[in-house]
Amino acid sequence: MSQPLAITAVGMVTGVGLNAAASCAAIRCAIDNFQETRFIDDGGEWIMGCEAPLEQPWRGKTKLLKLAALAIRECLEEHGQIQPEQTPLLLCLPETERPGRVLTDDNAFFFELQQELGMQFHAKSRVIAMGRVSAGVALQHTRKLFQAGTARQVVIAATDSLLVGATLAAFMEREYVLTSRNSDGFIPGEAGAAVVVEPV
Repeated sequence: MSQPLAITAVGMVTGVGLNAAASCAAIRCAIDNFQETRFIDDGGEWIMGCEAPLEQPWRGKTKLLKLAALAIRECLEEHGQIQPEQTPLLLCLPETERPGRVLTDDNAFFFELQQELGMQFHAKSRVIAMGRVSAGVALQHTRKLFQAGTARQVVIAATDSLLVGATLAAFMEREYVLTSRNSDGFIPGEAGAAVVVEPV
């Protein structure tokens, strides 16, 4: 029988809060921060979106880096007992085939993230670039790490932004995005999140 897992710390940076407490409170209060983006749909109207309001107007790879680092740092501070060199970090990223993907070298991005955080994680750390299903794959891998006795805790983190011109264009073509001509789409956004997972 599979051993149950527990989430023992969290970190979040979203369009409605720069930490987990603020983000969750805003979500409970139905605050969405949807506003016009700098992108125009095929009907000539501004696309609505939810941008994470960081201290500087970072874009592209740098913004993904900042979102991930802020979420991971909050998560580790909340837990208080994580030793990064003994803890694998499973980093979930956009799928490699996504149009408009701003990352060209996932391993280099992982290295830059460790530099941003000023820490180095366990050698069994890895990138999982599978988009929406990455977190599920990361949980499966986490269970294997625990079963092998490799670690006592694992950090699972994710960072993504759909507020990229080429990505939105591709999604509009598939009628995924809410626009003036498509009322059955989603509103794009961006976020970073992290959790510490431990066996129970």
